[in-house]
Amino acid sequence: MLTNSADVSVPRLSGLSGRIATARRLLPSGLAIVVPLVAMAWALWWDWGRPGLYMDAINPEYLGQWVLHGSPSTHSLMPGNALFGRLPVFTGSVYHGSTQLYFSLPFVAVFGFNLAAWRVVQFVAAGIMLLLVVRLISNTLGPARRRGAAVLSLLAALGLVADPAFSLALRTQAYSCLFPMMFLLGSLVVLRLGTDTDPGWRRRVAAGVLYGLAAFSYFIFLLFAPAMLFILWRSAHPAPLLRRLRCLVPWLVGTIIGYSPFILGMFLIARALGGISQARQYLAGLSDTLHVGPQTTGFLPRIEAPIKNFHYMINGEWVSLMILAKPVSVWGDVRAAVGLTLIVVGFLLSLWRRFDARYRHAQQAVVALLVSFMVVSVLFGDRLAGHHFSALMPLWYLAIALSLAIIAEVVRGLCASRLELRVANRIAWSAIVAVTAGIALCGLGSQVAAHREIRRSGGALLYSQAVTQLAVSIEDLPTHSTVYTPDWGYGMELEFLAGDKANVVFANGTPARVHASACVNRPVAIIATFPSALDAAALAAKSMTAAQPRQLWLNDAGVPLIQVDWFMSDRPC
Repeated sequence: MLTNSADVSVPRLSGLSGRIATARRLLPSGLAIVVPLVAMAWALWWDWGRPGLYMDAINPEYLGQWVLHGSPSTHSLMPGNALFGRLPVFTGSVYHGSTQLYFSLPFVAVFGFNLAAWRVVQFVAAGIMLLLVVRLISNTLGPARRRGAAVLSLLAALGLVADPAFSLALRTQAYSCLFPMMFLLGSLVVLRLGTDTDPGWRRRVAAGVLYGLAAFSYFIFLLFAPAMLFILWRSAHPAPLLRRLRCLVPWLVGTIIGYSPFILGMFLIARALGGISQARQYLAGLSDTLHVGPQTTGFLPRIEAPIKNFHYMINGEWVSLMILAKPVSVWGDVRAAVGLTLIVVGFLLSLWRRFDARYRHAQQAVVALLVSFMVVSVLFGDRLAGHHFSALMPLWYLAIALSLAIIAEVVRGLCASRLELRVANRIAWSAIVAVTAGIALCGLGSQVAAHREIRRSGGALLYSQAVTQLAVSIEDLPTHSTVYTPDWGYGMELEFLAGDKANVVFANGTPARVHASACVNRPVAIIATFPSALDAAALAAKSMTAAQPRQLWLNDAGVPLIQVDWFMSDRPC
């Protein structure tokens, strides 16, 4: 039977046009995912070797050398706190779990312990946060606003990437505070925040597990607990009081499961020390050493400290203080003021029941998280520093994006009575693009200025490229060495990069220690901030070693930052 060729081409053409239409429909959503990831990769690749490694940017990841290679270095491990003698639960203290360590292990196992591998780890963590922010915005605007959700998600994610308080902060000790935000944002997604769908008990349990992991990873995420309870309470609305209370139970069970490594770690400490009373005494002494409470007294100073740190974070000055030891920010206060104004206006408008419940509930939930962190942080006063507040940056831009969505609805409603719907939409979204572009450009300007100073100086003080270069030089030595670093700020970087070739000891290099280390024919290095008061000749005489020529490690401007004294002995003990 013959078939007309024209009849065959019609379904082919219609199928092609359908695929083109589908591609056009999915393109905005795809761009909202791909473009921020590319921008984040560029932000981390930009001057990727500077300013090197920060101590708490790889805390507890520096223990990976011990976990994978069994390096002999001294570790900040609590008594009995390593499962199977190699897998730590806590690192340094009970307020810091090892989640980040295990997250990084697959990457360093494949790429090695080097700075480039660490930038890959930071990119993956940042990329997950960006994707979760995009998902939360998409959930809120819903399928009816698919293209608008894609545009707003793209703008919010790019604004977050452009802000040095996020992308540059990942290179500093703020990484330890930003990392658990993956779990918190994931918990919000699992709870279907921004939708009008009841999450159900399974999702409540899963959300609790993720939140518990976030709190175990770093204690500051416990500051979000009141807001999380509010979100769970709101998700059961308008159920009767008793049922809303029951809806909290699955989440609390999940939170206990997620936080269970903390319980395990405490049990291991008590077992190693011989009982609960001994563990309590040990932890009390540790608390006194760490100065957990605020250093200032009085209610007003406790309020002022969080506000000051929060301000330094959102205007971009804190991260430049960390890297450059001086504030470098372009229109930082303007960017912070515009963002704060938008969030306040969006929150006030969300109280107006005219809006879709998704808009109102999502905005109020994110604002509640920001407020909860700020209010509870008053208990800690000045014990919390700027890097702790970096955890708020993804929530900050999420709140700005949701506020703009609400404000756009108001603008659209005002214009719709006088203009065509298409024109009203165009005006509303043009306003959104203009505002977010302005915020992002200010952030990018601050980032450009900071990178200019980074290239000039290589970083500042302890946290410089010089530390990384020193570690690489130790790694290249033909024999294993012993490194004494009186300032613990050097130890983690050296352990991360050179832990398989050096025994890094966080202590002073006394004559007895230098003698004992040099007796096994190992070169001994004592590292200190320049200028050091160490008398190398006197130490060599007391330790019966020979002092080697002193080395100075400089920043890019040629200013000495680190002083290294080497000692050798050819006489075995």
